[in-house]
Amino acid sequence: LQRLGELDYRAGRAGDAARHFRAAPAFAPASGDLHNWLGSSLLAAGEHEAAAAAFAEAIEHGHALAHTNLGICRHALGERTAAADSFAKAVSLLPHDPVARANYDACVAAGAAPVVSAT
Repeated sequence: LQRLGELDYRAGRAGDAARHFRAAPAFAPASGDLHNWLGSSLLAAGEHEAAAAAFAEAIEHGHALAHTNLGICRHALGERTAAADSFAKAVSLLPHDPVARANYDACVAAGAAPVVSAT
């Protein structure tokens, strides 16, 4: 199911990908990677609240990059401080990840002040 979801996601079929990723955690419920893929598919489909929940689940299972993805959801939902906090957490966990840093810097440059430190 994960592979089918990845193929659909890469082909631009976010809804189909989300369907596969929704079913996949039944086989590996503690997989942060699967929850992150589900969140990415839902985000691409414009389902920001559902994507945020999937990214939160991925974070619970140790998927550090999901903090960046959760920040993207929060930003899309207009939750600027929460987005900055998510990006700051991503930078603290992944200090050499250019995407995490770029999202954090862009969020702060846009005026969102994180409550947590990025270091």
